Amino acid sequence: TIQSFLELIFNMENKIKQLEQQIKELRNRKPFQFINRKGKNPIPMFYQKVVKSHTDFQNAAKTKDIELFKLPSGGEIISCFMNVDIAFAGTGSYTISVGSSDVTSLLKAQDVMTTGLKLEKGTDFTTNRAIYNLTNTSSIEAEATADVNTDESTAGKVTFYFLYIIHK
Repeated sequence: TIQSFLELIFNMENKIKQLEQQIKELRNRKPFQFINRKGKNPIPMFYQKVVKSHTDFQNAAKTKDIELFKLPSGGEIISCFMNVDIAFAGTGSYTISVGSSDVTSLLKAQDVMTTGLKLEKGTDFTTNRAIYNLTNTSSIEAEATADVNTDESTAGKVTFYFLYIIHK
């Protein structure tokens, strides 16, 4: 019914507001700490926010990878998501995925032609503990894919959010 549909939209808007509030709180506490489950020493947790425009992904090809940030050695991403602030526009359709060497390992390729949160986790969150490298830094990248060249985009902005810990 229409009433159920309106309630669903209202609940989704409230959830987005809650997530935005959590993000604001995290921004003010970088880095902050949490206690591991074994009750030992606190582990530092960090928050990373990266904003990219459609122009960052433009290329005379159907894909373009860009670096979002370097995860320090010993870093483990424990959560990530992206928010499409301004829907991508232009000729064709566009998706963005996130990961390291496998750019779908953190977030699967997701439609960026509509605004809103994109939460579909990639293979690293379903098979193990996300990106984890004790000895080297890891480049965290986003890959834009289009059914035309990515330089045909005319609008779009996406914000990526990451929570990670560093194992000593």
